[in-house]
Amino acid sequence: MKDFLIDEDGNILQGVIWTIVGVIVAAVFLQYILPGLRSGVQKMGNALSGN
Repeated sequence: MKDFLIDEDGNILQGVIWTIVGVIVAAVFLQYILPGLRSGVQKMGNALSGN
């Protein structure tokens, strides 16, 4: 695995691929998971305050 990471030809391409994957994961997280967390926190807050 270490040799693969050091490989000069694939190193830049691998960095680009991981960057794209990271951006996609971040976008999905922000679009779908974050609103769910926010509404979940609101529901918990409402339950705790007795509404």
